[in-house]
Amino acid sequence: MYGTVTVPAGQLDAGSIDACETGNLSFAIRRLGGQNTPTPSITFSIEEVGAQPVELWVSDGVHSSMVIALVFVQDMVAP
Repeated sequence: MYGTVTVPAGQLDAGSIDACETGNLSFAIRRLGGQNTPTPSITFSIEEVGAQPVELWVSDGVHSSMVIALVFVQDMVAP
């Protein structure tokens, strides 16, 4: 859809590791403070230009952790 961007949660990963060494990390994302279940990706629209705080969740199937990250949404299309 024109005017939107979908960001996969794993694209925000900056080097997560699995201390239990299961080797199976999964990533999920949601808007900061959101009540919905985190999903594998998030979509932003043209109305959301600017810094968008999100929760990035990482899980190894047993343990999970969350960090707050910023996604910078830009309008790169000339008017």
